[in-house]
Amino acid sequence: MTPEEKAVEELRLMLWFLAQTEQTIKEIENKKDKTRQEEVLLDKCKADEKRTKSWLKKHNWTDALKEEVEINTEGRELQMTSEEKNKAFLEAAKPLIKFLNDNFNPHTKIIVDCDSAEILESITFIITDEFIKD
Repeated sequence: MTPEEKAVEELRLMLWFLAQTEQTIKEIENKKDKTRQEEVLLDKCKADEKRTKSWLKKHNWTDALKEEVEINTEGRELQMTSEEKNKAFLEAAKPLIKFLNDNFNPHTKIIVDCDSAEILESITFIITDEFIKD
């Protein structure tokens, strides 16, 4: 993968992550009675949103926040739309979410990357944006 292609993939991932985070924030904020777990998730999502926007700004990709632009590099088309990605991600994630809920407590997370998966349990959790540079 060329550096240009890598940058495009990184940008698309950050935009997708930001869209997911913003959607989660909206869903939780629209709830009347939030659980403590939802309040913690909301705080975490807001911190993630701020970090992501800061990262995009730092890399001069703020225009990408306004609209998603289809980018072709050396004939390689990146065709999956955000909606298609969301649907595919949801279908892939559902069995893992069910497994997590059936087998572990609410403080447990599963982190999956391209060649591994791990199960983690939180002991303590804090959120601060005190050190994030704008």
